[in-house]
Amino acid sequence: MSVPLKAGAVTVTHANSDKDNQIFIAAEAIWGIKSDKLPQEKFDELKTVLVGNLTRQYGPYTVESKPLGSGNVFMIYMDPKVLKTSYQKSPCSLGTCMVTNAAFKCVRCQEAMYCSKEHQIQDWSRHKVECISKK
Repeated sequence: MSVPLKAGAVTVTHANSDKDNQIFIAAEAIWGIKSDKLPQEKFDELKTVLVGNLTRQYGPYTVESKPLGSGNVFMIYMDPKVLKTSYQKSPCSLGTCMVTNAAFKCVRCQEAMYCSKEHQIQDWSRHKVECISKK
């Protein structure tokens, strides 16, 4: 499965795959992580999205679970609202995050990058020390 490289392109996990296999396919597309290296918490998070018919944002990628037949599939696409023309791959500044294509900048220092607003909030207690010192 390839990651959508331009806004509007959509990738769908294999409809005939079991849930675990779809999760591994999605993780490799989003983060470039092979199944044997995927942390359990990331696996569990994607499983929650797949089983719950949820939508989540990972950097410029939107991951959406859609019903198909008796199960669900992941639809992965680049969100044109998040994607910027000057977008370059940057790791999420939250140390425990595996996303390597963060799209949100800290508005104060313009240097720290995050894959989501939630991760920016989680990292604030650490980042505020270095962010303030750059003023």
